Amino acid sequence: MNGFARGTRWLAALVLGLAAGCGGGAGSDLGGADTNVPNDVMDVASPDAADPGVDRDLVPVDPGRADEGPGDLPAGEVLADVPADALLDPGASDVPSDPGTESCPRLPAPADRVRKVAVSLPYDTNGDPANAWMFLDLSAEGALAPTGTTLQMGPAFGGQVTFTPDGAVGIVPQNDGTLGVFRVGADGTPVVVHAAFKGSFYADRVVMAPEGDHAWVLDGEWANIGGGVYRVDIACDGTLSDQGRVLASKLPRALLPLPGRPDRAVLAADDTLGSPAGMDVHLLGWGASPTLLGSAQAFGADAIVTGATVTPDGKYVLLGDNDEISGTPNSITVVAVTGDSLSLPGNFPFNDPVVLLAAPAGGTVLAVSGYGNALFVLDRDDGNATTPFSNRGEVAYMGGKPQLPGAAALIDRGALSGMVLVTEVAGIRTVWMKADGTVTDLGVTSLGEGYTGMPGAIGVQP
Repeated sequence: MNGFARGTRWLAALVLGLAAGCGGGAGSDLGGADTNVPNDVMDVASPDAADPGVDRDLVPVDPGRADEGPGDLPAGEVLADVPADALLDPGASDVPSDPGTESCPRLPAPADRVRKVAVSLPYDTNGDPANAWMFLDLSAEGALAPTGTTLQMGPAFGGQVTFTPDGAVGIVPQNDGTLGVFRVGADGTPVVVHAAFKGSFYADRVVMAPEGDHAWVLDGEWANIGGGVYRVDIACDGTLSDQGRVLASKLPRALLPLPGRPDRAVLAADDTLGSPAGMDVHLLGWGASPTLLGSAQAFGADAIVTGATVTPDGKYVLLGDNDEISGTPNSITVVAVTGDSLSLPGNFPFNDPVVLLAAPAGGTVLAVSGYGNALFVLDRDDGNATTPFSNRGEVAYMGGKPQLPGAAALIDRGALSGMVLVTEVAGIRTVWMKADGTVTDLGVTSLGEGYTGMPGAIGVQP
């Protein structure tokens, strides 16, 4: 289901939840919003929209794609109310003005420092879509505190803000298929670079390249109407330029570069580079011209991959299916990567796996269940060839179960390595996956009351 529809259902559930006082305490059966689901939206204005291969029952038209609002900005336009000099760090006067000669190594910032957390507040006081974004500071000790800084970009009901390795530029897919882009100055002040960058894609997910000078954008459509992986280049001031589609595929759901193997990536998608029918996960030779090395069938027809993660050693990829239409129970599939081949050592039922995040150390995976209003811990056992991951059970919550968890961001370096920020109705819940395998809930930070305090997309500087 597309992000707009799931967001609307989230809002309806919120109305019921607020009426029942669901801000804390025991969980309920209100259901959750899978805001990480790639959109299967068909643009009715596209000349290919009438293609008989598109099932209109499964590919609803998203009203958020109408040519109005932030989405009608020309590709790459910077809002006129953003001063040009505000797009550069105050101390970055030595950056060449000629984009063709720019050189800005995106070196990682210190691993232990105050990090900026960006979060969408996608509803106004009436529950209608809003363009508000707020920023918080995450201290080196793990304490969250609002900064008082807000920006206006586009609504993002869920998903993740992706940062360049230095944490200077943040990019997020928005509800209308555009990209919101902001830059964090040397003094820590964020400014909007693109309130709504409209490329040749309908943005669903963003994956940052290790160099930080470009990113890959997933368009979760059918290949004949734009589905695939696109590249955007990132200038020193954070402005984007659309480099077009680098890989056509049907319904791409997740792209996971393999740690330690920059020339390899796993893609969850159908019909990729001549892959056999029915194969929905692929090992790719990753570069300027991606190649297909191997494929496997993780779920079968009608699966919608939502949560996706790769273990730090690159040995396993975990994919979660939360399709609501096929009648097949939701589940998580474990994909093993051995050399240049894929195998499927395990699959187990799991209700609405909207987010999966592998701990940087300790072998655990945090699995977020949207409809289940729950966070689960998966344990890794390399000695079990048939089931290398098992469900330990729910996290021991501080202050009651989550309500409608929908997005999360992981810190994978420094003293806070393994800390996860999860959005839910009541605010941002902090969970810490430690290297010894323990997983601790540190409670919820409120962002305000009612609709306007309900977070959507989230991201934290690396």
